Amino acid sequence: MSRDGTRSSVTTSPVQITGEELITFLRDAWLPKGATISIFSWEDGDYFDSLVLENGGCDEAAISFFKSFPLGMRLQSFDDLLGWIGKCDQYPVIESKNGNYRVQYDLHIWIGSLQIAYNPEKHWMLTRRHGVIGKLLKPVIPVPWMA
Repeated sequence: MSRDGTRSSVTTSPVQITGEELITFLRDAWLPKGATISIFSWEDGDYFDSLVLENGGCDEAAISFFKSFPLGMRLQSFDDLLGWIGKCDQYPVIESKNGNYRVQYDLHIWIGSLQIAYNPEKHWMLTRRHGVIGKLLKPVIPVPWMA
């Protein structure tokens, strides 16, 4: 689905999108069977607590959010999805108070055969429509902004 609401299979390059546009896009794509989300951080999070402490600490709510990143969570309601998007908007990057340590992440959303990758810090989105084989062989969109 493109930003204008028409269905297409992919966006081949990142699309700059506002939070409101993302919500409209997802509402148009929503299916009654719900969605699955995953949040992939750009770093594995090992030693996150000690690195943050060494760099001035971090907001406890941001740490709690980081530790709750789901690898695969099924959502039955659109309101649940909006809750996760709200958390991503509140903490678009997890960083220490002095800014020396930062953990970036991407929110991946699967709605039927449609996969959306969204970076809350950059407000970039990519989409891909999977066939049955594609879901097995390439389950995650490689995002160019991680390079």
